Amino acid sequence: MTSTSIKSFYNEDINTDENLPNKQKQVIKAALELFSTKGFSQTTTTDIAEKAGVSQGTVYKRFRTKDELLQAVLSPIFQKSLPKAIDEFKNQVESADQSDLRKLLKYSFQNRFEFIIANQQYIKIMFTEALSNDQLKSELIQAFSALSLGALPKIIEKFKAEKKIVDWPTKRIVQYLIATGASYAVQPILLDLPLDPDQASTDAAEFLYQALSVK
Repeated sequence: MTSTSIKSFYNEDINTDENLPNKQKQVIKAALELFSTKGFSQTTTTDIAEKAGVSQGTVYKRFRTKDELLQAVLSPIFQKSLPKAIDEFKNQVESADQSDLRKLLKYSFQNRFEFIIANQQYIKIMFTEALSNDQLKSELIQAFSALSLGALPKIIEKFKAEKKIVDWPTKRIVQYLIATGASYAVQPILLDLPLDPDQASTDAAEFLYQALSVK
């Protein structure tokens, strides 16, 4: 099942925000594209103004500093776009075949690894800037905390009831799932290393299957 891109969610969120004037929307969308491709520090207000089709004065009028613009660019991702992507993923997992633990783990990890590769430039700027910005870090943590709710605990409880996985606290198992996925996701996001979604998901699924399944 194809996942909606972060860019699609983001453009929808920005375009439908009635509190944002049109020129401000142009600036924010242009800034995201440039920050994600050139990097925050390498992007100038001149670059942003040219891509947005506005004057530099318009950029400065709306945003006093580049840091203020960064906050305006990334907050909608953390507060709106990313939660939508997580909800979509939870729905995809709930709709997947849940009869086989190993296959479900493989599907879930491959789904997210492919999503990360497809949205790598946007996810990279999110994580890179959140590491040095406490407010963005808080918003990122809050968005990802949604993974601890909804589909994952329900599915884990189902497998526990069927005696297919160990009877550990559900929260702990969710943490192991997220930590295992993150150990692979960090490779393309922060280390600029290649990631093969198919092989990585097979390895991650087998690792957790061996750890969680009832022997």
